[in-house]
Amino acid sequence: MFQLTHESCIYIGCPPMLESGGAELLHQLCFSLKQKGCRVFMFYDCSQEVCENPVPERFRIYETKYTRQIEDQSENLLILPESLINSLRNYHRIRKCIWWLGVNHYLLPTELHSHKYLRVAGHYIFKWLHLRKIVTFRDIRRDKTANWAQCWYAAGFLERKKLHNVAYLSDYIADTFIDSYVQRTAGFTDTGRKNIVLYNPKRNTRYIQKLIKRDSSIHFVAIENMTRTQVMEAMAEAKLYVDFGSHPGKDRMPREAALLGCCILTSTLGSADFFDDVPIMSEYKFERTNRNIDCVLQKIHYILEHYSEEIKKYDKYREFILQEKQRFNEDIDKLFLLTEEKQ
Repeated sequence: MFQLTHESCIYIGCPPMLESGGAELLHQLCFSLKQKGCRVFMFYDCSQEVCENPVPERFRIYETKYTRQIEDQSENLLILPESLINSLRNYHRIRKCIWWLGVNHYLLPTELHSHKYLRVAGHYIFKWLHLRKIVTFRDIRRDKTANWAQCWYAAGFLERKKLHNVAYLSDYIADTFIDSYVQRTAGFTDTGRKNIVLYNPKRNTRYIQKLIKRDSSIHFVAIENMTRTQVMEAMAEAKLYVDFGSHPGKDRMPREAALLGCCILTSTLGSADFFDDVPIMSEYKFERTNRNIDCVLQKIHYILEHYSEEIKKYDKYREFILQEKQRFNEDIDKLFLLTEEKQ
């Protein structure tokens, strides 16, 4: 637990102008801490030229304050996602916390064909050539940096690395998706639904391409170059969302799709293999292997043909998603103690 006073400053690091699930989570934390009376700021590393306001338009609903400077004082706290972990070396007095939103993104590449692999490769190149001092797990243990895990899969990984002070702090889906679900009183039926299978092209498109090549009769639609409104409209008319990626954290898009009435299929990698992270039945989780391609296709066809019955099997998953915001705020209360006087 971090003991803070009303004079303490909390800084939450985030790349400027980045619209992603992880970036939204960082802004949500800032919003929640502000609601609880903390002095909290988003911190954008603006070493590169960015626009005057580094807050993405989509996240301005959280009304967060931001700064480009950090007061490196012991009463303050700096929270960084694992993607910005090397910035820890720039500060010496401030208390530090790493929020692991996706452990694969740092040192455990499983998507070798994805853009994330380039970042991991660059990490090792800099380390081997001594071009940049890289923060290692040994450094984190030695400095007694606090660690938060966004999912139970990440928590297990961090504990195996023998890191200190591993705590759990997950996330929640944006209110726009929750409101859309709450306003739907008739439940989900075939009416208005199309035989469309949605997927995120940033999540293992190679396996999706194998499915398309084997069965061209299935209408796969990539979620890309869409506004949030367009994404919601697509999810509200599709019957199925598939994600056969590595699930380095608890991904948002499957949960968003589930709230808008999509059935869900995943791989058995990363957080998807943990029922506490993705609480759907095992029949909807597949090993990402060539021998499973026909089984996956059979399940897709079955869901498209029996949508009205299949969607009911995700009722508990949607209940789980709806409770995440409350659990998020309860977990924050366990991690922070705001006092009147300095400790």
